[in-house]
Amino acid sequence: MTFFAEMEDGELVELLFTEEDRLPRDAVDEFVRRAPSMAPALAAIVTERDNWLADRPEWWAVVHGVYILGALRRPEAALPLARALRLSVAFDCDWVYEELPSIFGALGPCALPYVRAIAEDVTSDWHTRSVALEAAAASAMADPAQLEKVFELCASILSDGDADLYLRQTAGHILLDFRCVGYENELMAFAEEEAGRLREDDEYAFAFLPAEVDDELARPEPDLYIYTRDWLEFYDAEKLAERRARWRVEEQRRNAPAAAVPDFMADDLDEPVREGPAGRNAPCPCGSGLRYRECCSGKKTIH
Repeated sequence: MTFFAEMEDGELVELLFTEEDRLPRDAVDEFVRRAPSMAPALAAIVTERDNWLADRPEWWAVVHGVYILGALRRPEAALPLARALRLSVAFDCDWVYEELPSIFGALGPCALPYVRAIAEDVTSDWHTRSVALEAAAASAMADPAQLEKVFELCASILSDGDADLYLRQTAGHILLDFRCVGYENELMAFAEEEAGRLREDDEYAFAFLPAEVDDELARPEPDLYIYTRDWLEFYDAEKLAERRARWRVEEQRRNAPAAAVPDFMADDLDEPVREGPAGRNAPCPCGSGLRYRECCSGKKTIH
């Protein structure tokens, strides 16, 4: 029995508001063990708008709430997580919206009606719809018939010249990620559009070019990382150590005169800057070590 197993439900929930990013995995596992009683409390946290606007340490509760609610893998988590999707984008919480496709993927087809409805909602902003579109593809993976319907939606968005450009890029990425050779014509037509935009602006953040379409569709295995990655790695001890080291450097920089900050620290803390265009499989120009598709693609409004 762990220390957390001896806590009352309310005491365990309170940890989400006090522990910032230091919540241990044992505590998360205890939430999962108590899934039936914890699901309503977690749903209440992630759907309360004021929680997304709270100061630290209380603000971290929405991040933990989403991560753990997804880890419960219960159908009743789908609706509050769909609401959290909208809130995470509205309040620019990339800690949450970048992980939501894989979280909805873990929930499976029970989440599909909620995220598909958001993806199809033309009154929503491009970013909300894009996250929802990726989440729809992830949640449909266990149901081939439903997954094909998501691909059809992606193809219709990709071919709609009046749709938001970044949303179209996202739709194209999904079709390439899943190696949808049946939509090669739509993908190639959009890639030609992107090539034209790049010719007009050599710093344009294009999604993919015609040669990349050929290359991606020829690959035998789909590229499902963003739909299946383990978001609970956040609670691994090594990830926590990396974050704490980063926070210490940032705190030193805030408290020290500019001239006292060593060059190597200043370099590490500079905002990422794109240096020219990057294709979907090129290393991201921000220096993260990830591919452009998995990192900064779409983080800048392009419409």
